[in-house]
Amino acid sequence: MLNYISAELYKLRHKKSIFITVGLILVLESTLLLPGYWKALRGDQVGILLGFMVLMMPIGLLLAPAFAAVTFDDQHGHSTLKNEVVFGIPRGRIYLGKLCAAMLAGTLAAAVVVGWYLVLTWFLAKDLFSDVPGEVWTCVWSVLAGSWLSWLAAVAFTFFLLFTLKSAGGAMAVVYLLTCFGFPLCMIGYEDPGHFDIFYWFSRLFYIAPYRNIILAPDIVAEGLPWPLLRVLGETAALCLGWVAGSSALGLALFRRREVK
Repeated sequence: MLNYISAELYKLRHKKSIFITVGLILVLESTLLLPGYWKALRGDQVGILLGFMVLMMPIGLLLAPAFAAVTFDDQHGHSTLKNEVVFGIPRGRIYLGKLCAAMLAGTLAAAVVVGWYLVLTWFLAKDLFSDVPGEVWTCVWSVLAGSWLSWLAAVAFTFFLLFTLKSAGGAMAVVYLLTCFGFPLCMIGYEDPGHFDIFYWFSRLFYIAPYRNIILAPDIVAEGLPWPLLRVLGETAALCLGWVAGSSALGLALFRRREVK
């Protein structure tokens, strides 16, 4: 399995689209945080910069399917998946190896993007970081953790569709439609099932729900209360890992039963 993942990562290292996309994001961050724009940076403005990063986290949900698609490389359309199966590579290794490679590559890219933003912010106001309230950092790290878990769930769900549907374009369309329409639905405050049973459970069980759990619970996150915050993060981890395990198990089961042409 490790050799297969290494091979997939080797192929990803030769995908120029990944490096171009990450490079453009880094350029945009560097432009936003040019020192000339922030000549008199104050502690509250550092909090604003960190808050802006938190608000931008959902954009990662639009990049997650792209990493899955680049790793899968439309193997149905190119008829390359059959070659791997005929060569004798176990189907479980094919599915899980590509999934792990996409998750590792995407996590590394996200770490570079977020890390560069924090480094630039620190260079702008390294003497003011001590003035940033602890509640702000609690919010930042909580949202980062929830965003990463949601990102993993989105990658796993995209792989399920890519392996199940013969059309890579169709799979990507389904993912982006669900993401674009699902995010606002998850953020709407359905507090009582009532006549909105579908919306109520969708807003709590969809893989974007962690944004609702964290962002819509500012009292818990802002105050940094240990047990309530751990409960929210635990629910987030359970939900997203459930999506990863469930979609992967179902996708692998269908892939094993399917005749690859």
